[in-house]
Amino acid sequence: EAIAAGQAVNLFDSGGLKARLASANSASTMAHGIATTAALAGAPVEMNWLRALVSSVGGMTTGALYWLSPVAGSIQDVAPTVAGTIQQPIGLAASPIQLIMDISLSYKQN
Repeated sequence: EAIAAGQAVNLFDSGGLKARLASANSASTMAHGIATTAALAGAPVEMNWLRALVSSVGGMTTGALYWLSPVAGSIQDVAPTVAGTIQQPIGLAASPIQLIMDISLSYKQN
């Protein structure tokens, strides 16, 4: 699938390591990083993964903790609470455009 810069990315095995949009709807689609470039479906994508200072995300509130969202590729400033979703912290907003990304590979299941 197409991935835009700034979207949360999930890495998975499908005849080799591939990337898709991350989503809090399932543990199998948890986030591993944030895309730093855009990519069309089937094309390579560049990303920061697990821990980095990311400037490709915008519209954040400085000082807010961000979580993986059930909306594919998105992060949000509140933990998801819908049954069946996961709560995976993504990072802390250093400014409206900079995320101190510290993605945990653990999560809480709702």
